[in-house]
Amino acid sequence: MTTSEEIAVKVREVLLAAQIAGATVEWSRHGYDTTSEIVIVPHYSDGEGSVRSAVVMVNIHCPDKFDGKAYEPDFNRLTSLKKSVTDALKNYVWKGTGINWEVSSLSPPLQEPDHHEHFVNVRVTAHIREKQN
Repeated sequence: MTTSEEIAVKVREVLLAAQIAGATVEWSRHGYDTTSEIVIVPHYSDGEGSVRSAVVMVNIHCPDKFDGKAYEPDFNRLTSLKKSVTDALKNYVWKGTGINWEVSSLSPPLQEPDHHEHFVNVRVTAHIREKQN
């Protein structure tokens, strides 16, 4: 039975292969305020039998810009990273597995608490159709 963790591993492979400029693809946060990171979080699996769904959240973190007086969100960089992630993942069919996924990315940028960075989420919903042996 395919799990959300297995889907997350495949999402990571796809993102690493896309080689998104200026961003690292990780399982957890490391570089608050210093680097742009794409963090993959297995979220949940739902359903029984041969037709199920799994959700993986892709969190895109980007440090704020400092203009000498104050920190400002780098909305251009966040938008660029979100587009790159969405383009790499959209409408993916995992050949030979019965798994395909769709990407939705409707959340606005949010301030990372206690840090000078913002992040956006991209939701990957995998549809799993497996034969029971």
